[in-house]
Amino acid sequence: MPHFFHQENNTESSANAEFDPHPVLRGETEVKAMAHYLKVFSKPLDIMPLPDGMEGDAGRGEELLTSIGCLACHVDLDAKDPLDSDGRSFGEKWIVTDIAMAKAEAQVESMALDGKDASPEEKQGFIDAALTEAKAAYDKMSKNDRARYASRRFDRARRDKSSLAAKTEKFVADIESRDADPLKMYVTPEFVRQGPELSGMGTKLVNDPNDPAQVEHGKRWLYTWLSDPRHYSSYTVMPRMFREGYYQGLSPEEQKKRNDKDILDVSAYLLSLRNDDFPTVPFEATSAHDAEMERLILQLLAGQNTESVSKRILADEKADPSDEYGPLTRSIIAQTTQSFGGTDEAKAQIAALIAAKSGSLKERQKLYFGMKMISHYGCYSCHTIAGFEEATRPGTELTTWAQKFMSQLDFAFFSPVFEHDWAETPDLWSNLYLGGRENPEKQFKHFDEEFKHLIRDIGETADDLISGSGGVIPTSGNVPQEVTYNHASFAYHKMRNPRIWDREKEKKPYEKLKMPNFFFTESEARAITTYVLSRRDAGVRETVKIAYGDKPEGRIARGRELARELNCIGCHTIEANREATIHQYYSEDPSKPDDFKYGMRFKPPLLWGEGAKVQYDWLFGFLNNVEMLRPWLLARMPSFHLTTEDATILVEYFAGLSESEAALLKDKLAPVARHLQQVHSGGAAGGLNPHWFQEEKFADTAAFLKSYVVRHKLANPFEFDVSGASDAAEATSSLNDAYTKAVSRANFISGVFDIAFPYNDLRSHAVSDDRFKLGEEFFYDQKCLACHVGGDPTVPGTTTDIKAPNFALAHKRLQYDWIIKWLQDPQAIQPGANMPQIFQGGNAYISLPEDQRLAKEAKFGKTIDEQGHLMVDFLFALGERKYTAIQPGATDKPAETESSGDMEFDFDSGGEDKKKDEEVEFDFDG
Repeated sequence: MPHFFHQENNTESSANAEFDPHPVLRGETEVKAMAHYLKVFSKPLDIMPLPDGMEGDAGRGEELLTSIGCLACHVDLDAKDPLDSDGRSFGEKWIVTDIAMAKAEAQVESMALDGKDASPEEKQGFIDAALTEAKAAYDKMSKNDRARYASRRFDRARRDKSSLAAKTEKFVADIESRDADPLKMYVTPEFVRQGPELSGMGTKLVNDPNDPAQVEHGKRWLYTWLSDPRHYSSYTVMPRMFREGYYQGLSPEEQKKRNDKDILDVSAYLLSLRNDDFPTVPFEATSAHDAEMERLILQLLAGQNTESVSKRILADEKADPSDEYGPLTRSIIAQTTQSFGGTDEAKAQIAALIAAKSGSLKERQKLYFGMKMISHYGCYSCHTIAGFEEATRPGTELTTWAQKFMSQLDFAFFSPVFEHDWAETPDLWSNLYLGGRENPEKQFKHFDEEFKHLIRDIGETADDLISGSGGVIPTSGNVPQEVTYNHASFAYHKMRNPRIWDREKEKKPYEKLKMPNFFFTESEARAITTYVLSRRDAGVRETVKIAYGDKPEGRIARGRELARELNCIGCHTIEANREATIHQYYSEDPSKPDDFKYGMRFKPPLLWGEGAKVQYDWLFGFLNNVEMLRPWLLARMPSFHLTTEDATILVEYFAGLSESEAALLKDKLAPVARHLQQVHSGGAAGGLNPHWFQEEKFADTAAFLKSYVVRHKLANPFEFDVSGASDAAEATSSLNDAYTKAVSRANFISGVFDIAFPYNDLRSHAVSDDRFKLGEEFFYDQKCLACHVGGDPTVPGTTTDIKAPNFALAHKRLQYDWIIKWLQDPQAIQPGANMPQIFQGGNAYISLPEDQRLAKEAKFGKTIDEQGHLMVDFLFALGERKYTAIQPGATDKPAETESSGDMEFDFDSGGEDKKKDEEVEFDFDG
């Protein structure tokens, strides 16, 4: 939510006696009127009753909130960090560490100015020494100060940059056999902004925690919201995290009971989060506010009415006794009629609503004024508000803004013609905001206090944010303005201080600039400015434009936009192995036990290559009817409210990514393949270099390939390091091995991702009984059921320590050819997967003694092609036959008829009957 009020042109110093004598009073009057309008016309919510006999447990609610995936979209600075050995909250751990790192960096920079280098041990000493002071600074911060610090300092760009620096430093330190630089190893967290920060949520819902009625209402509201967000808002992006069918193997009644308990526990925790520094009592309504409201309404009416007519409208006087409504009331009804159906009955309904909720003349005036202010400030551009569903946006059209003439841009007193004024009163013109500067003459002393909140909110460095919270205005944050007479400067300064062009102007209240302040950082403002400057006519005729819509690029663009809107990237790595937001809450410590619920095994799955992996009809159905695929994960896949178009866009997105990546790899590798073919055909004897990566013409290809395999964890950066080579020949040999592996892995991935969208996996997979039995024997021989379940998990003998998905829906979910590739090299398709490579060397029995190997090959086949197809034929038949596989020796295997028939077991729903096409699935990437 951006800031509309208490901006530079709405403070007391911006007052002018003729038009706007009391800007702060005006702002308060506007806010009260808008709140009144929203209250009168808000739709009643049918709040669900709380479950009988159940109470929420705030402690368990905190555990749920930090483990089931809520932190992919929200930040909760007050929640305890499960990975912190000292039991600190995320806020304390993040902010104290960051402050200490900033102070240590300052000390290192100071030493560098004196020509001294600090060792890693000295840097660690600086960090340790700074922690006490950093903790003291943190303790002085209010909740808002902490949220402001975190939102300013912990953005995605900084995390990506620090993460890359840490990986590079570790690599270099290992090569040089030294301790890593602790400052370079510091990876900042990410303050995600998909949903609100939660540490003050209880105050938002319950002003007075000692009022039982408020507490009860807060519980019921949260229960209703978490049970089904669309029950409250038909268009919310918030998904259903707590959905039916999560708890497996239980009756529907017991599942609902557990689901309700989860919701009540999270609700209890959220209600315990207080920010009592926030003033929840509205400012007092006085006669001065009433008089200001009347003055402002008359000023609004004066543009189209005489003074006497304006006063009659203000008094809501009927022009004729036969009129049904007065002009003030009639105006409100006209604004809102369409929201209530657009009929005469709707008008009567609105009139009754006004009479019931805003019956007095003063309240009707406030309702009218609130309506005008919502229109003026454009609140409806972001929010759905009764009466404004089809209102025109109040802002400037930006589609081709960069083509505006300079004469259409109003630089006001910052225009070059006023340069002499800048020199005479520099305090008025030198900085982005007024105040907060050294001023020996103290000409504008009142600015320091009046603009303190604005300067505080543009702070970006740790020192700025700390000093801003401690009552001292941060001076370095209030950067000098550098207004130059061009489009870029105008847009940039508008982003940084939207009211800057009103400085020293005397204007009527509703002629003043009104763009709200988002307090963009410098980099954010520059990014938006760059985008706005790009908004020009295409300059290309329609006949020569490329129609990207039906190409992979078009599908990717549409899907990427939707995936970001839904924040799929908060939980999943989808493109270029970019770390998902939620990964920061998991430990990368390999010494953690296998069942540590915040270990890397419990991260939401990697979706790189999903378009080559799944069958598209299955993915479309899954997105609209989410089922649990990995029961060992604590993070839950929520149910989004996707339209048919949305689900189609996401399916096309994943397919487009795979198609595009396959095409890119083919394009990059084709020249290398031709070169090596010529070398192997005798070209080496004719002078062709067998080490293609040394050729200048392949420099870009070599750089791309190295970056690609390292980024996707298909190779280790150490493999490309030749610093330890004794001579050039050894270095060349080492690089040759690395690039040979890189080419092989890239070729493999190119083949995996080379799909034919949308026509995938249309072949028949009919399997004879004999082949099914042979495949089952091979399947048992590989001990796949040590981690997986193959069918109904309630059948005795199935594994209770499930570490990988169920095989039951492989035939409907996964592409046949993809499974063959997966069995061949799972680590190439999903680096870090727990799935072992059972076909090393192209044969599942390559490591056995020769006599045993030959016996197995005689039965199951000699190659991965034979053995892999046998395995996948069995798995597809297992799902189609609704068969449950039990490892021999585990227990007596049930007859096939016990796990087949009309009932299909759903591992999410507790075993109730399902439609035939809603079977459970398996995903091999455990």
